Amino acid sequence: MDSGESFQLMEDFTNSLTDTHFKDKLLHQLSNRKPFQNFMHTVDESEYRQDWFDLVNVLTTHDHTLKWINNK
Repeated sequence: MDSGESFQLMEDFTNSLTDTHFKDKLLHQLSNRKPFQNFMHTVDESEYRQDWFDLVNVLTTHDHTLKWINNK
């Protein structure tokens, strides 16, 4: 996944949140300097940490599966 796709994933995750306070905090992190670092730090310190890693795991597994299928 390239940096553009990673950034889009962070935006999509953020926009899916119903907690408006935390959502606004992440949107702020994404619009400032060092968005990747700040996003990860904020998520790591939150109750949404596992949700984020679950999403990344599912998408990574899906991507690897598609690559494996296409190489057969």
